Amino acid sequence: LMYMTRDDRRSVGIFSSLRFQRYNQDELYGIIEERSRLALVETSYTPDILYFISEIAQQFGSGRVAIELLQKSAYISEYRKSEMLENEDVRAAKALINPYITESKLAELDSDELVVLLSICRCLMNETETQVSSIILQADSFCEQYEMKKMDSSKIYRIVKKLETIGLIDGRIVGNGDRKGVSKLIGISDVPVAVLSGKIEKIIENIL
Repeated sequence: LMYMTRDDRRSVGIFSSLRFQRYNQDELYGIIEERSRLALVETSYTPDILYFISEIAQQFGSGRVAIELLQKSAYISEYRKSEMLENEDVRAAKALINPYITESKLAELDSDELVVLLSICRCLMNETETQVSSIILQADSFCEQYEMKKMDSSKIYRIVKKLETIGLIDGRIVGNGDRKGVSKLIGISDVPVAVLSGKIEKIIENIL
């Protein structure tokens, strides 16, 4: 084969490289829904948790990544001796597959940015996404707790935008319906928010 030209290889159906299909979120959901039906107890997962997995896997467009996320999430849930897959299991699985948030990245943030990120974590304890309005309310509470100057909403919006730009959080725009415009939803998929909260709290305590 090494003596054949590219055109020769193509003419007999031999290709020098393979291009794999990039799946969209709906297709990835279908893949893991089928795998869940075959491999997991029916009561151990919900459509919402499969949607969360497919949303993360969409970043890669890979069915393999989607299945690996599902498998690792199930292993982590089993390790916790839980009967149900949870959002934190999926975040932990993502951290194992493709870790991004590190302590060095957190160390580059100032105290206001850390408080906003901590507020996002708190809002996401039982959710996959949260609104900026909820983050603002939580940030006010943390500023009071840490005896910091309260941040106005415009500053919090700027910090949220920065955190999204540097890849520490996820953001997406959704329509509100009834001609009420759009709103932004914020999420974290790279690490369990409980773990991230603990690291941020230690950093804040050391710098204040």
